[in-house]
Amino acid sequence: MKRALIIILVIMLLAACAPSKESAEVPPVEEAISTDAVAATEAIPEMPADTPAPTTEPSPTEEPGFQPYLADFSEAADDWEVILTEDTNTMFQEDEQLILEASGISSVVVSPNSIVKASEITIEVDVSFANTETDGEGGSAGIVCGYASQSKFYGFDVDKEGVVSIAFTDKRHTLAPLLNIRLRKPDEQKSYHLKAICSSTGLGLIVDGEKVLQYAVTDFQPGRIGLFSKGSVGWNASTSEILDLPNTVTFDNFSVMAMQAEDEWVKEPIDPFDYLSVKEAIFTEDFASSSSSWSFSNESRQMVKLDNEKLVISTDSDETLPWAKLNSNTGFTSGVMMETDFTILPGSYDYSAAGFVCDVYGDWTNYYDFYINSTGVSVFKYSGGGWKGYASVDYPIYTGEILETGKTYHLTGICGGGYLGMLVDDVPLLVMAIPEQQIQSVALRGGIPHPAVGEGEAIIEFDNFKLTGLEPINN
Repeated sequence: MKRALIIILVIMLLAACAPSKESAEVPPVEEAISTDAVAATEAIPEMPADTPAPTTEPSPTEEPGFQPYLADFSEAADDWEVILTEDTNTMFQEDEQLILEASGISSVVVSPNSIVKASEITIEVDVSFANTETDGEGGSAGIVCGYASQSKFYGFDVDKEGVVSIAFTDKRHTLAPLLNIRLRKPDEQKSYHLKAICSSTGLGLIVDGEKVLQYAVTDFQPGRIGLFSKGSVGWNASTSEILDLPNTVTFDNFSVMAMQAEDEWVKEPIDPFDYLSVKEAIFTEDFASSSSSWSFSNESRQMVKLDNEKLVISTDSDETLPWAKLNSNTGFTSGVMMETDFTILPGSYDYSAAGFVCDVYGDWTNYYDFYINSTGVSVFKYSGGGWKGYASVDYPIYTGEILETGKTYHLTGICGGGYLGMLVDDVPLLVMAIPEQQIQSVALRGGIPHPAVGEGEAIIEFDNFKLTGLEPINN
């Protein structure tokens, strides 16, 4: 029965790949992808000579050369091979599924050897994490594409904590995250359906049917595709010894197809205004004179003040982000958009940051803190008395440098209405869904978010603050 379903699926997928007059043309894969699955077809009987020619228009001719690659692992995966591994990693088949196990910080990557140079494709697979008594920390699994060597390929993964990522190899790590976001609470979900879009126009990850990540690329190279598992680590409480722990992952229903028109959303960053409509302005501030609308933090080694018709935030302490809270406008009925011009003054620490805070409940016990610095955009959520890592995107994903000192940028922050986002000079850098529809209060923030290397000070000037209401378009 399972093989019959696969044959039906092959026929359906082949039909789906036929070009349509109404759909946009999609670039083909660079190399035809083969499969062992062959659909049985019946011979077409010859038409009698006296039969009149049909009057209906013929259907479009299907482009030859491309066939989907399908593997449900119900039979031996003879064309799959290990292309990256260490002694602590294994691959085997069991119960009509492919199982990968990796330990510690190492990874195992496997690939069908019939696909050597592929691009402009989508890859799908079901991923399940095994329950073990020693889960440890870390441990992820997912899809690989563009594999040219052990130091050059992309990964699309989910870990046991419910964090999904688009990652790339670097000199220090196998698959270091470029962009990540937490989808689930730990232990809330163990199985996922992943769909990766691998294209020279961009990368995308769809999880359980939901578009969650996209990443612009300019140098994507066709290569091998496959699956991977990354190990877990733990600690011996009595000796503080680092322990290599296994991460066992089950894969099923693997498929590769050519990109379709609906997959091309990875070409451009998500535009939050596709989902949110801009309403009336709520508040504006040019910082020309002192105002009771704001309150400033005054902790040691922090300074927030008005100077030369600017709001100036500075600190010489690392992992410190002084704030200026807007007190005069609170309790918004939906989402809000914050806009401001900011400048990181020359001589400031290299990783100085500027951003916003959005308070959910009105008592600053549950809020989003998101900022940009020269490494990218980071989002954190404070709740339950502690910080919860939430999302980040590392740069550059666009050509050119970002956040030059002495240069003024227009920064836009969005929170509420079901979304959180950040734009620089009107270009969306990060957009993510959040559960909150309403926001109670907002703040400006700047400083040094990471541990500093050596001495340094962050000095950030803000000007022309504007607060605007937002509402979901579908409401």
